[in-house]
Amino acid sequence: MADDAEFAQMDDDWLDITALVREGARSLGSGEMIKPDSLSLLDAMTSVQVMDPRLDMGMLTTADLAEIALWDIDRPLTLSDTLWVANRLFCCEMTWHNSASLLQTIYTCNYYTDNLPTTIGSPTTGNRERDLVLYPLVVATGLCCRRVWDEYLRENVYSEEDVMLGSTVVKFFDDRFSLPDALGLLDVAQAYLETQEGVEADMLAAHVSMRRRWLRVLSSLFAEYLSEDPSALDRSMDELEALRQEHNAYRSTYSDHIGCAGAGVPGVFDAKCMRKFPSLAPIKPRDLLALGEAHAAMASL
Repeated sequence: MADDAEFAQMDDDWLDITALVREGARSLGSGEMIKPDSLSLLDAMTSVQVMDPRLDMGMLTTADLAEIALWDIDRPLTLSDTLWVANRLFCCEMTWHNSASLLQTIYTCNYYTDNLPTTIGSPTTGNRERDLVLYPLVVATGLCCRRVWDEYLRENVYSEEDVMLGSTVVKFFDDRFSLPDALGLLDVAQAYLETQEGVEADMLAAHVSMRRRWLRVLSSLFAEYLSEDPSALDRSMDELEALRQEHNAYRSTYSDHIGCAGAGVPGVFDAKCMRKFPSLAPIKPRDLLALGEAHAAMASL
């Protein structure tokens, strides 16, 4: 109570607890809060007329901090690691297509939001699976998202978060990698995987081939391109049919592997990536589609 005179005029039933609250809060560290079992986060936020508890989703727990500490962009990847990341990224992309935000999907991958290395596609790289396989898929996925993003903007169909964040990832790739650049990187990945043996190499090679087809479809299908070359529609439909056949064969051949998530790579995906965008209200993390569900979503597309 700043005004002692006003406080003195209050009813005797009122008790000044300012000092008590300050003393209680003094022992709390940054990011900590007092939470009894009888009071949920929703109850607490509602009591102060903050009707959306998602606003507190930026708070990092001890488990969050431990997971963040595991991220290492220079970690050497195996083919198995690379396949796991590629599958998880594919789940992000398909979840985005199913009405999720970029913050809940694509942006959770640290290979997007961290600085890109200069060794992408370089035969002299010391991290071959990362630079010759994973990053070509990351770049090509970014360009696919950009093609869809263009149509979102054209038709005014987008979410508030995606409007504000659109330049961070999707547009970034068009600035550094053109369509020929991305297709060239996929060629590098295909050539490298042809020298490797094992089911992981075969599945990654299929990823690369399907990504190439999907990028070609999206690059010739939308209105901007069709207005300049109407015949692109026929070529795109032929490419799309080839993609359908290849994707169906992939799902049939590797059905056992699609149903098994496999061991993950720690720190690669950050569900609370919203802290990297402090000017935005945090959005609640969303569960991604399972790998089988993501392939079903792709088939429906």
